[in-house]
Amino acid sequence: HHVTVAHDGMAAVDMSAAGDVDVVVLDIGLPGMDGYSVARTMRGRASTAGTLLIALTGYSQPEDIQKAMDAGFDSHMIKPVDLEQLFALIAATPPGASHASVESTDQPLPALD
Repeated sequence: HHVTVAHDGMAAVDMSAAGDVDVVVLDIGLPGMDGYSVARTMRGRASTAGTLLIALTGYSQPEDIQKAMDAGFDSHMIKPVDLEQLFALIAATPPGASHASVESTDQPLPALD
C-alpha cells in the first residue's frame, strides 16, 4: 500500500475523490469535518464505496461504536491501537481490491503467523 496523510476531514475527502484508495484509517474527532461525515461522504461516492474504512479513535462507548458503524465504517479501533490488529486488517485488503465488510476489531483478531 502507498500511504498518504490528510490532516483534516475535508482534505481526506478531497484526496480520496480519485477513487484509488483501498484503506482509510480515520480519526473521528477531526477539525472541520468529523470522521463520521467523511465516512458518509466516501460511502456515498461510487469511487470510494468499496474502500475499507477503519475508525481509529478514543471514542470507546458502545454508542460511539454504533455511530461509527452507522456512518459507514467497517471497523472501529480504540486508541491506543494494537498495531498487529491494525496491520492484519490492512493486510486483508490487497491493493486495488474492494473489501468485504469486516467485523469491528474491538474483538480480538486471530493470531498472526
